[in-house]
Amino acid sequence: MTEQLLHWPERVRALPMTLDRFRAAAVFFDVKFPPFLAGNLDAQKWISWGSLSAVASIPEVFEREAHVLGFATEWRSSPERDAMYNDTFLATLKELRNYETHLTYLTRRRTSEIPRDQIASPVDYRSFFFGPISFSQLSELRNIRAGRSPVDQVAVEEFNQLAETHTVKAIIELGLDRLSEIIETFINSIGYASNFTTGD
Repeated sequence: MTEQLLHWPERVRALPMTLDRFRAAAVFFDVKFPPFLAGNLDAQKWISWGSLSAVASIPEVFEREAHVLGFATEWRSSPERDAMYNDTFLATLKELRNYETHLTYLTRRRTSEIPRDQIASPVDYRSFFFGPISFSQLSELRNIRAGRSPVDQVAVEEFNQLAETHTVKAIIELGLDRLSEIIETFINSIGYASNFTTGD
Protein backbone atom coordinates (compact mmCIF):
# COMPACT_ATOMS: atom_id res chain seq x y z
CA MET A 1 0.00 0.00 0.00
CA THR A 2 1.15 3.53 -0.70
CA GLU A 3 1.84 5.97 2.12
CA GLN A 4 -0.83 8.62 2.58
CA LEU A 5 0.19 11.79 0.77
CA LEU A 6 0.04 14.71 3.16
CA HIS A 7 2.86 16.85 1.83
CA TRP A 8 0.66 19.66 0.52
CA PRO A 9 -0.09 21.46 3.84
CA GLU A 10 3.58 22.28 4.25
CA ARG A 11 4.23 22.94 0.57
CA VAL A 12 1.53 25.59 0.14
CA ARG A 13 1.43 27.00 3.68
CA ALA A 14 2.79 30.35 2.47
CA LEU A 15 -0.21 30.82 0.17
CA PRO A 16 -3.39 31.35 2.19
CA MET A 17 -5.83 31.45 -0.74
CA THR A 18 -4.32 28.40 -2.36
CA LEU A 19 -4.05 26.55 0.95
CA ASP A 20 -7.73 27.20 1.58
CA ARG A 21 -8.67 25.55 -1.72
CA PHE A 22 -6.45 22.55 -1.01
CA ARG A 23 -8.23 22.16 2.31
CA ALA A 24 -11.59 22.39 0.58
CA ALA A 25 -10.63 19.53 -1.75
CA ALA A 26 -9.51 17.35 1.16
CA VAL A 27 -12.27 18.12 3.65
CA PHE A 28 -15.02 16.37 1.68
CA PHE A 29 -13.62 12.98 2.65
CA ASP A 30 -13.89 13.85 6.34
CA VAL A 31 -17.63 14.49 6.14
CA LYS A 32 -19.51 12.49 8.76
CA PHE A 33 -22.77 11.23 7.30
CA PRO A 34 -25.79 10.24 9.39
CA PRO A 35 -26.20 6.46 9.75
CA PHE A 36 -28.71 6.14 6.90
CA LEU A 37 -26.18 7.63 4.47
CA ALA A 38 -22.99 5.98 5.77
CA GLY A 39 -21.53 3.93 2.94
CA ASN A 40 -24.25 5.13 0.56
CA LEU A 41 -22.87 5.33 -2.97
CA ASP A 42 -24.94 8.39 -3.88
CA ALA A 43 -23.52 10.27 -0.90
CA GLN A 44 -20.04 9.25 -1.97
CA LYS A 45 -20.73 10.59 -5.46
CA TRP A 46 -21.52 14.01 -3.94
CA ILE A 47 -18.20 13.92 -2.08
CA SER A 48 -16.33 12.98 -5.22
CA TRP A 49 -17.83 15.72 -7.37
CA GLY A 50 -17.29 18.37 -4.70
CA SER A 51 -13.67 17.36 -4.25
CA LEU A 52 -13.01 17.18 -8.00
CA SER A 53 -14.46 20.67 -8.40
CA ALA A 54 -12.14 22.02 -5.70
CA VAL A 55 -9.10 20.31 -7.23
CA ALA A 56 -9.96 21.61 -10.70
CA SER A 57 -10.12 25.18 -9.38
CA ILE A 58 -6.71 25.14 -7.65
CA PRO A 59 -4.70 26.35 -10.70
CA GLU A 60 -7.05 29.32 -11.15
CA VAL A 61 -6.94 30.16 -7.44
CA PHE A 62 -3.14 30.01 -7.46
CA GLU A 63 -2.99 32.27 -10.54
CA ARG A 64 -5.20 34.78 -8.74
CA GLU A 65 -3.02 34.62 -5.64
CA ALA A 66 0.13 35.03 -7.75
CA HIS A 67 -1.35 38.28 -9.07
CA VAL A 68 -2.21 39.47 -5.55
CA LEU A 69 1.28 38.65 -4.26
CA GLY A 70 3.03 40.25 -7.20
CA PHE A 71 4.59 37.34 -9.03
CA ALA A 72 2.01 36.74 -11.77
CA THR A 73 4.47 37.66 -14.53
CA GLU A 74 7.02 35.14 -13.28
CA TRP A 75 4.33 32.47 -13.00
CA ARG A 76 2.97 33.04 -16.52
CA SER A 77 6.44 32.54 -18.04
CA SER A 78 7.51 29.66 -15.81
CA PRO A 79 8.07 26.03 -16.82
CA GLU A 80 6.03 25.06 -13.76
CA ARG A 81 2.92 26.68 -15.20
CA ASP A 82 3.38 24.71 -18.41
CA ALA A 83 3.91 21.56 -16.34
CA MET A 84 0.70 22.18 -14.40
CA TYR A 85 -1.50 22.72 -17.45
CA ASN A 86 0.10 20.00 -19.58
CA ASP A 87 0.03 17.29 -16.93
CA THR A 88 -2.38 14.71 -18.34
CA PHE A 89 -3.30 13.28 -14.91
CA LEU A 90 -4.24 16.71 -13.54
CA ALA A 91 -6.05 17.55 -16.78
CA THR A 92 -8.05 14.33 -16.54
CA LEU A 93 -9.10 15.16 -12.98
CA LYS A 94 -10.19 18.60 -14.17
CA GLU A 95 -12.28 17.20 -17.01
CA LEU A 96 -13.97 14.70 -14.68
CA ARG A 97 -15.59 17.65 -12.93
CA ASN A 98 -17.65 18.18 -16.08
CA TYR A 99 -18.13 14.46 -16.69
CA GLU A 100 -20.27 13.85 -13.62
CA THR A 101 -23.32 12.57 -15.53
CA HIS A 102 -21.20 9.73 -16.96
CA LEU A 103 -19.04 8.95 -13.93
CA THR A 104 -19.63 5.59 -12.35
CA TYR A 105 -18.36 4.33 -9.02
CA LEU A 106 -17.60 0.98 -7.50
CA THR A 107 -17.67 0.09 -3.83
CA ARG A 108 -15.46 -2.49 -2.13
CA ARG A 109 -13.68 -4.74 -4.60
CA ARG A 110 -15.11 -7.98 -3.18
CA THR A 111 -15.79 -9.31 -6.67
CA SER A 112 -12.81 -7.72 -8.39
CA GLU A 113 -10.20 -9.82 -10.16
CA ILE A 114 -7.57 -7.66 -8.45
CA PRO A 115 -6.39 -9.21 -5.16
CA ARG A 116 -6.98 -6.98 -2.16
CA ASP A 117 -3.25 -6.85 -1.41
CA GLN A 118 -2.69 -5.18 -4.79
CA ILE A 119 -4.99 -2.27 -3.95
CA ALA A 120 -2.61 0.62 -3.34
CA SER A 121 -4.60 2.49 -0.70
CA PRO A 122 -6.42 1.63 2.54
CA VAL A 123 -9.95 0.29 2.08
CA ASP A 124 -12.81 0.48 4.57
CA TYR A 125 -16.60 0.61 4.44
CA ARG A 126 -16.49 4.18 3.12
CA SER A 127 -14.05 3.42 0.30
CA PHE A 128 -15.12 3.63 -3.31
CA PHE A 129 -13.46 3.59 -6.71
CA PHE A 130 -13.94 5.33 -10.03
CA GLY A 131 -15.50 3.08 -12.62
CA PRO A 132 -13.83 2.92 -16.06
CA ILE A 133 -13.92 6.18 -18.01
CA SER A 134 -14.85 6.18 -21.68
CA PHE A 135 -12.58 8.36 -23.81
CA SER A 136 -15.23 8.58 -26.53
CA GLN A 137 -17.62 10.15 -24.03
CA LEU A 138 -15.00 12.28 -22.29
CA SER A 139 -13.80 13.64 -25.64
CA GLU A 140 -17.22 15.24 -26.16
CA LEU A 141 -16.37 17.75 -23.44
CA ARG A 142 -15.66 21.21 -24.82
CA ASN A 143 -12.01 21.56 -23.77
CA ILE A 144 -10.98 18.22 -25.25
CA ARG A 145 -13.05 18.65 -28.40
CA ALA A 146 -11.48 22.07 -28.99
CA GLY A 147 -7.95 20.80 -28.39
CA ARG A 148 -7.46 22.93 -25.27
CA SER A 149 -6.86 19.94 -23.02
CA PRO A 150 -3.91 17.51 -23.16
CA VAL A 151 -6.23 14.61 -22.28
CA ASP A 152 -6.08 11.88 -24.91
CA GLN A 153 -6.77 8.16 -25.23
CA VAL A 154 -3.49 7.25 -23.54
CA ALA A 155 -4.20 9.58 -20.59
CA VAL A 156 -7.61 7.98 -20.06
CA GLU A 157 -6.16 4.48 -20.23
CA GLU A 158 -3.52 5.43 -17.66
CA PHE A 159 -6.18 6.93 -15.41
CA ASN A 160 -8.33 3.80 -15.66
CA GLN A 161 -5.32 1.67 -14.70
CA LEU A 162 -4.68 3.90 -11.68
CA ALA A 163 -8.34 3.72 -10.68
CA GLU A 164 -8.14 -0.08 -10.59
CA THR A 165 -5.82 0.02 -7.58
CA HIS A 166 -6.51 3.41 -5.95
CA THR A 167 -9.63 4.62 -4.18
CA VAL A 168 -11.22 7.92 -5.19
CA LYS A 169 -9.76 9.52 -2.07
CA ALA A 170 -6.27 8.25 -2.93
CA ILE A 171 -6.52 9.60 -6.49
CA ILE A 172 -7.58 13.01 -5.19
CA GLU A 173 -4.61 12.95 -2.80
CA LEU A 174 -2.29 12.12 -5.70
CA GLY A 175 -3.68 15.15 -7.56
CA LEU A 176 -3.16 17.41 -4.56
CA ASP A 177 0.35 16.08 -4.11
CA ARG A 178 1.23 16.74 -7.76
CA LEU A 179 -0.23 20.26 -7.70
CA SER A 180 1.56 21.15 -4.47
CA GLU A 181 4.84 19.79 -5.83
CA ILE A 182 4.63 22.05 -8.89
CA ILE A 183 3.64 25.08 -6.82
CA GLU A 184 6.42 24.48 -4.29
CA THR A 185 9.01 24.18 -7.05
CA PHE A 186 7.89 27.49 -8.50
CA ILE A 187 7.74 29.51 -5.28
CA ASN A 188 11.14 28.16 -4.26
CA SER A 189 12.56 29.17 -7.65
CA ILE A 190 11.55 32.80 -7.10
CA GLY A 191 12.57 32.83 -3.44
CA TYR A 192 9.06 33.47 -2.13
CA ALA A 193 8.83 30.54 0.29
CA SER A 194 12.19 31.34 1.89
CA ASN A 195 10.91 34.81 2.75
CA PHE A 196 7.79 33.47 4.46
CA THR A 197 7.69 32.88 8.20
CA THR A 198 4.77 31.66 10.23
CA GLY A 199 3.60 33.71 13.16
CA ASP A 200 4.00 32.03 16.54
